[in-house]
Amino acid sequence: MNCESPRGNGSQITDQRLNVYSLAAAAAGVTVLALLQPAEAKVVITKKLVSITEPVSIDLNNDGIPDFEFSFQGGSTGTCCRHTTLVAKALTGGKVMGRKTSHELLGPYASALVRGAKIGAAAHFSSAKGQIAIEHKSNHYSTFGYDGNWYLVSNRYLGVKFLIEGKTHYGWIRLSVNVPGNFASTITAYAYETVANKTVQAGETSNAADDSETAVQSIAPSLGMLAAGVDGIALWKRDDAPGI
Repeated sequence: MNCESPRGNGSQITDQRLNVYSLAAAAAGVTVLALLQPAEAKVVITKKLVSITEPVSIDLNNDGIPDFEFSFQGGSTGTCCRHTTLVAKALTGGKVMGRKTSHELLGPYASALVRGAKIGAAAHFSSAKGQIAIEHKSNHYSTFGYDGNWYLVSNRYLGVKFLIEGKTHYGWIRLSVNVPGNFASTITAYAYETVANKTVQAGETSNAADDSETAVQSIAPSLGMLAAGVDGIALWKRDDAPGI
């Protein structure tokens, strides 16, 4: 004669619910770990037309704190000689890629980088009193002279580094310089790498840098849902569950 314990069915149901609870808890743990992963590296670009006719500042990471200032410095000697220099000045402890030239009075000159040039810890950054010359124009009566790497250069890149909360970030500024005439210079875009100390390439952006981003949030099942067993998991998976 076979006798079943009156508690047999109840034990099986309890075991099933415990198994479901364990699986759901494991899934919840995976979800929480995924949410705790560091943010993906991204090169954030700002497309903005900035004409340098007077001192202008650039806020690379758009945090309200200017990072670089561009301006013209110049003067004259009597009526025969004039000189004008386009300079970039770091405002947040940064520097611009460049090297010294034979014109020691003007200090280092900024490099005119081509697209794809690497900007990182291995690059050479220079400054004199916190600034660097981009292009210099001088004239003695009707004779003109030019110094620098940006003479009639369009859409080249300044390699830059600056500080965000005390950490070094690398970026680039796209610039065109028209030296003859009124020495017109224009910034058309700038970008920075969101991960500190990570090398970036001149002209580089993230794949979706220009697209609007929509944050997608995932939630783990609540303890109340887990305690409810199968019914709770079903509620968690419903399309109209809170937060999904």
